[in-house]
Amino acid sequence: MSDPDLNLGALEEQLFDIPAPKFIQLVAMLEQRLERTTDPLSVLMILSKVRPRLVMLRPPRRASLKRLFCRPFEDLLYSTKSKENVLGKLPRSAIEPIWRLLNQDGDRELLSELSRELTSAGADANQASATGISLWHHAAEVLRAAIEYSKSNKTAMRELIQRVRGEHIYLALQDVAEMLEMAEDVETLHAVLPPKPIHDVDRASIDVLKGALERVGTASTRKPELLLFVFMARMEKPWEISEVLEKLGGPDGGKVNSQISKLAAAALVANTEEQLTSLREGSAEETEPDPEALARQVASCVRGLEGAKGVVKNSGNAGLDKQLERARRSLGEMVRINLLEGAERRILDHVMSRDAKKLIPGGGNFWEKRPDEDQLGLAEKHAIALRLCAQFAQELGLAGAVELKLEQLRDSMEERANALLEHVRKGSLAAGQRATAEANLYCTVRLLELVAGADRADHLRREGLDALYGGA
Repeated sequence: MSDPDLNLGALEEQLFDIPAPKFIQLVAMLEQRLERTTDPLSVLMILSKVRPRLVMLRPPRRASLKRLFCRPFEDLLYSTKSKENVLGKLPRSAIEPIWRLLNQDGDRELLSELSRELTSAGADANQASATGISLWHHAAEVLRAAIEYSKSNKTAMRELIQRVRGEHIYLALQDVAEMLEMAEDVETLHAVLPPKPIHDVDRASIDVLKGALERVGTASTRKPELLLFVFMARMEKPWEISEVLEKLGGPDGGKVNSQISKLAAAALVANTEEQLTSLREGSAEETEPDPEALARQVASCVRGLEGAKGVVKNSGNAGLDKQLERARRSLGEMVRINLLEGAERRILDHVMSRDAKKLIPGGGNFWEKRPDEDQLGLAEKHAIALRLCAQFAQELGLAGAVELKLEQLRDSMEERANALLEHVRKGSLAAGQRATAEANLYCTVRLLELVAGADRADHLRREGLDALYGGA
């Protein structure tokens, strides 16, 4: 694959069609290009587009000093266009300016030597970790020095903010420095914890977390918070952090855990709001969002909302409770606008082929043309999205609206089928139309199964075949 100015739209459309070996080759090429370029924004844009496939394939990544630099805080990274920082998260957009700051202010000879060490280490994980320790210590010193100097006067702070391209990156820089200072504790935590997402937090994981929190707590108040965020980021159900905190115990455990619990609640609410913002932005960017994909993302967001409720309630923070309720209402409104409004019309529009639509104004019938498989696939996506909405509609206050949509679709599908069967029973099918009529029958059966269930769909199937073939 050549080194092109890739068309982002085409790349997104074909992302999952690229054979895995070619995709891995593309990622390697982009990473090499990123290291060579003086203007990384275009490459970072492309990498952000391929990330969904990258997460699924998880190919071996090319060893680089920058990737090693990010390892202590990689669990906290997230992609965003916003310049508003999210509690418990670090924007990916902060990596490049902070890495550049390290290269400008750090010991370039040492960094070059560490890069050579990493290259020669190859697959030797122990050697890579040893290189990492040297890198993290040096990076922490350099970044901490820059931060402390920036606090000496307003001019110095403005200069550093300008160097890292924004106040939001300056704020992220401070958390990155904290993470690098406790990088070895994070590495220890990673070594003991199960692979993410962690389904069940065992006693060994809790003990390691407790020891790490006690060690880093003597250095700064921020470090235990960040370590907790790392732990939560690796959990499948981060809202279960309350149960983990209850098991930590120890001297002053009640006071410390109460403070950390409040922080965990705030982070869960902030994460939920960020998820909602990402969903909203993603929907606004697409001309016609994939309804099934959107419904699955909403379902994940709703699980987070529901999980956060208990943590927020235990925190005793009424303000967080109100934030969570606002997020719930906002999510419900987004579902209503993007998935419910006009759903039955969109599904029925997709059911018929374009040729059949042209026939109807002139007096023709939809069954005179075979359904378009691509259009039918889109109709099914909308129908699946509605079924998914039914699973979380109660939590969003949309149960009645979703049920009404499903009822409307059941009625529309059955009216469509009845019109076809009445035409068949009258013996009005023209020669050669039976196969086309059967294709339209099965199209309706497939959609009816999605919106009304298998029993109702099977009844229609048997009734239709009886009409078409006398019980065949």
